[in-house]
Amino acid sequence: MDRPREQASKQLMDDYFSPNPVYNETQFRRRFRMRRPLFLKIVEALSGWSDYFTVRLDALNRPGFSPVHKCTVVIRQLAYGGSTNQLDEYLKMGESTGVECLK
Repeated sequence: MDRPREQASKQLMDDYFSPNPVYNETQFRRRFRMRRPLFLKIVEALSGWSDYFTVRLDALNRPGFSPVHKCTVVIRQLAYGGSTNQLDEYLKMGESTGVECLK
């Protein structure tokens, strides 16, 4: 299945991580169950700990998911106890990749 991950990444950044995000700090905390600075510290720590949480090129030489995108999938799974299928519509990440991020 072709998923427009570049559009999903842009939407995620515009919604939560841009200088003027669509959703404010209160809404971020409600959805991620933590403050934005803590989330970004987690992203930074995971990026330094594992090459998996860096941007890598796929087989077509397109950039893969960003560390923020991968961490968003993981944190939402942990915060809500949901499956990766629930996140596919918004974050455009397949189930196997979502499970891989969680591991």
